[in-house]
Amino acid sequence: MPAMKLIQSVGIGGANKLDDVKAVQTALNSLLSLMAPNKLDIHPNCLQFG
Repeated sequence: MPAMKLIQSVGIGGANKLDDVKAVQTALNSLLSLMAPNKLDIHPNCLQFG
């Protein structure tokens, strides 16, 4: 995967500039295509807030 250069931070509390967000999403989607499909188990404790 080629290196990417972000102008500002992306994510919760980040600047989330459109071009930066698209770059991160594209990179993550590229990585997902390399992974075997797996089903995640949902643990009941993960659904509790507090």
